[in-house]
Amino acid sequence: MKILICGHALDAPMSGYGRACYELARALETTGARVDHATNRSSPAEYDVVIVHSTPHTAVSVAGAIRAGGYQGLLIGYTTWEFLDISASMAASFEVFNQVWSPCGRESQLLAQTEARLRVHTVPHAFDVETMKDRVDYTTDKKTDPFRFYWIGAWNARKNPAGLIRAYCHAFSSTNKHVLLRIHSPGVTDLQISHALAQTCLDRSEMPPIKFSREPFIEEEMFQLHKNHDCFVTASRGESWNLPAFDAALAGRHVIAPRVHGSTEFLDGTSADLYESTAQPAYLEDAVMTGADSATTHTMSFSGKAPQGMDCRQTWGDPHLARLSHLMRLAVFGNKRYLAMHQSYAGVPLNKLEPTRDYARSMLVGKFSHANVGRIALDGINYLLQNGSKRA
Repeated sequence: MKILICGHALDAPMSGYGRACYELARALETTGARVDHATNRSSPAEYDVVIVHSTPHTAVSVAGAIRAGGYQGLLIGYTTWEFLDISASMAASFEVFNQVWSPCGRESQLLAQTEARLRVHTVPHAFDVETMKDRVDYTTDKKTDPFRFYWIGAWNARKNPAGLIRAYCHAFSSTNKHVLLRIHSPGVTDLQISHALAQTCLDRSEMPPIKFSREPFIEEEMFQLHKNHDCFVTASRGESWNLPAFDAALAGRHVIAPRVHGSTEFLDGTSADLYESTAQPAYLEDAVMTGADSATTHTMSFSGKAPQGMDCRQTWGDPHLARLSHLMRLAVFGNKRYLAMHQSYAGVPLNKLEPTRDYARSMLVGKFSHANVGRIALDGINYLLQNGSKRA
């Protein structure tokens, strides 16, 4: 079987989209299929299956161009968005595909329940879990102070650690020298940092220790970050899948993350501490993409009203400040000391010291390995081959 993967992620291999696209190709290769990435010289007609891996509007645009070029094979759209909802017109636009893939079960259900009668298949993100799990010696617990929290990510309007910084300053004071928060974000500006710190309404002298680093994302250095810190915390305003949190969990770090759809695909109350966040709609507008071109611009609207032509909304979330602060204190002080003062939070018993690391690792390795994801993806393709490529 010959499979072609195309999408705007191919021009950004270090982005989340790029990494997901690359790992999907590796997963499919475990099935024995020949998998190629689209180039300007790629001819879809040569392939049995074409997978368009992108955001919804871009995927539909690319797929339309491929169909207009006369392609008659199986066309699959893999969208990695988290939908808050999806309109009938947006769902209808997916009819260009023989099958629609999503990494999240909730989004698959939303797509399947539309009147468009789409054939939907849930295909998890694939990761090189076999290699990654051996890169960090998670069994060696660091015993020395300070207790190190950390966050890794690209700092922008959609993803930034302002909520984390507020919660950290709420949980600890300047006298707490036994804690440290490291924010690692390549290219973050002084203005962005100043704005986030200003939201705490504290002078820098009143804050617990915070360090900012701006080095580029280099794989080996990322593993060192996981190795040298204690607890990964994410409080980004929006995060669809949260790859750094996945890496941290696989490395055996304690993870605190929002209870949002992407995160709950690989984190639960046993593998991580999850806190509630307030879901908010956000709109993404993609530039029209033709052929193998992949220049894409993104504009965000926070007005609560969709820009003209936008008819599906992505899920974002603002962190629950008190709950996040509470979990950070619990991570530092542990069960016995902290629970002597706080037996519960909002009526929920606090009866565990920290998530089970072995459980997290075994679950992640089993579900997201290349072999398992490749098998699931191939099941979707074989279903189309055996039952016909038309929708039900």
